[in-house]
Amino acid sequence: MKKVLVLLGVMLFSASAFALNAEVTMDKNCASQKAEFEQYVASQKNTSFIVQNILINLSDPMETMSDDEAMPKALCYATYQVKGRPLVAFVRANAEIFPGDISKKEAKKLYNFADRVEILNEKAEFDRVVAMGNDSYVVQHILGNMADPMKQMSDEQARPKAKAYAAFKVNGKSFVEFVRDHSNDYTMDVEIDMEVFADRVERLAK
Repeated sequence: MKKVLVLLGVMLFSASAFALNAEVTMDKNCASQKAEFEQYVASQKNTSFIVQNILINLSDPMETMSDDEAMPKALCYATYQVKGRPLVAFVRANAEIFPGDISKKEAKKLYNFADRVEILNEKAEFDRVVAMGNDSYVVQHILGNMADPMKQMSDEQARPKAKAYAAFKVNGKSFVEFVRDHSNDYTMDVEIDMEVFADRVERLAK
């Protein structure tokens, strides 16, 4: 029960933290860009054309950007809806839509784009929580928003996240080091979860 209460608390906190962070760092032209994109989507019945538009106008430009440059774009793209679905979910569901993409080159680019948008949003949220200066909030955030979701993923699905998480910093400590240092802050089952999570992040990040 204690773990459940902890996770409920962190989900509410994280949603609020993300909203605050998004207001500060989101691309200033996001509203107009989103409206233009969603207007195009609404007028387009051919799904492959929508995916092609995403590949050319969103995915390809982001490949040349540093994480700092891409962050405002990623925060904006996370608000996009495509036929009633979040952009990231739509991209993953349709990444392999092009029949001529025998080598899966375009599909890989789209999967990487979806991963990066999602991970940059997670980083923005994580950094916001860390900036609050309360290690307990950070631990709760990690449990509810990173460790628990990763349990449901295969190693292939989790690898991009693990590589990103391994590069995160918390007050000068590496992410994995911080997780291990705080693994026994709650109940025994949470301690085991945190240790397993830290080991998996470290293994998949190599």
